[in-house]
Amino acid sequence: MMPITSGAPVRTAGQKPRILVADKNPVVRTGLAEIVARDGRFEMVNTVATGGAFIAACTEGQVDIGLIGWSLPDMTGGDVLEILKRRQIPARVIIYTGEAVSDVLRQTIKSGAWGFISKSDEPPVFCSTRFLGLRGDGFAFPTSTWNRCPRTR
Repeated sequence: MMPITSGAPVRTAGQKPRILVADKNPVVRTGLAEIVARDGRFEMVNTVATGGAFIAACTEGQVDIGLIGWSLPDMTGGDVLEILKRRQIPARVIIYTGEAVSDVLRQTIKSGAWGFISKSDEPPVFCSTRFLGLRGDGFAFPTSTWNRCPRTR
């Protein structure tokens, strides 16, 4: 896991990764927060409704991993990723969406997200150690999402 360097105390190896959920829908925010909190390996920091609030929390060093919706009230997940990249904020961002998988997946990869989850994926996918970026082995998305993407030959 990359250390948080902007305003937060230095994290030690034994601390749980801090997760923040950002989504326009309060039911989705609550559901994702409950799934993450129940798992026990993570610290559920908070939920927010906008990209601006998500970026502010990342800037304050409160977030290691963000689960964010692609379509937020004030910007897209791609916009959030671009701002984090420009400001050199090291939070790992996983995009969560119900939008057309192949289009958003392509944009997500290009924008530098750590991973991608479709709303069609099963809840256990969210707390997969590999998926939440704890192994540090690059972009992750569930096989079920990959199987729904059209292939070009």
